[in-house]
This record gives sequence, C-alpha cells and structure tokens, in this order.
Amino acid sequence: MLESSQSARRSLGTRLVIAGELDLIVEVSGLDILVATPRGSFGVTYKKSPEAPELVLKSEWVRNVKESAYRLAGYRARAWRLANDTAIELGWF
Repeated sequence: MLESSQSARRSLGTRLVIAGELDLIVEVSGLDILVATPRGSFGVTYKKSPEAPELVLKSEWVRNVKESAYRLAGYRARAWRLANDTAIELGWF
C-alpha cells in the first residue's frame, strides 16, 4: 500500500500535449489531473478514486459559451484519454 501512495504523490509537473487540433496542457497536483487549453477556454479536473482504479470528474469549465457542442465533445474525449494516460504513467492503476 505504501508503494501506491508514493506513486500517487509523484508529479509529472506541467507538460504541453498536442491532441489533434487542440493544444492541451496536463497538470498533476496531488491526486488531481487537470487538462486544459493554454488560453483556459476549456478545462477539466479529474481525481483519483480512492475506492477503485479509475478517475472521477471533479470539475469542468467552459469560458467561451459560443463553442459548438461538437468541439466541446471532442475536447472532453481528448481530455479523458490524456488524463487516463497520465494516471497510468503515474502508476495509479
């Protein structure tokens, strides 16, 4: 159990990830993974579930309400994949 606690505290810091037509930033802070656009128009934070090997939505924001539903859906799908890839890389599950 101690090993998984230490893995959960490791941080990848901030990194820029190119995901299709959107540049996304992934930040890890404690047990939270934030995925956002560089200008902050989209953002979502996931947290590590204490009971199961999965991420749970913690918060989400959209600053530009004029964005299309299609673009928002694409962002959410990319953000989810990047957050899960990051959690796997950290050894969370």
